[in-house]
Amino acid sequence: MDTIFIIKLILSFLVGGSWVILATYLADKLGPKIGGLITGLPSTLLLGLFFLGWTQSPEAAVTATSITPLIGGIGSLFLAIFVATLSLGLVRALGISIASWAAPYCFIRAFSQLSFFFRYLFSLNFSCLFLYGTHCKG
Repeated sequence: MDTIFIIKLILSFLVGGSWVILATYLADKLGPKIGGLITGLPSTLLLGLFFLGWTQSPEAAVTATSITPLIGGIGSLFLAIFVATLSLGLVRALGISIASWAAPYCFIRAFSQLSFFFRYLFSLNFSCLFLYGTHCKG
């Protein structure tokens, strides 16, 4: 392997790991509301795309961004279903949530050539489901 690539890879792990440690520390010190805001920032995505573009190519980072809204929507679906099923117990809620995440993810992988517009609408649907599920839980 190329020595420069290895150095870039190690640096990306160090920077990413440092961010996770810092965000966790700040969340612990500042409380759950501010901590949730800090850890919810798309900084991990930003760092990941930066290092993807740096280690591979800017075109690879651009290609990765085309599916980002969709993945965010599927992640929102996971969270909404986890919150909604938590009353069934932690293990069941995790199982149901992971299954609810895996099904659309597998669908997207099977049809990975979908247009950006369709991906955006799909992710918007999942985000709306997440907001409805967390605010209208009754």
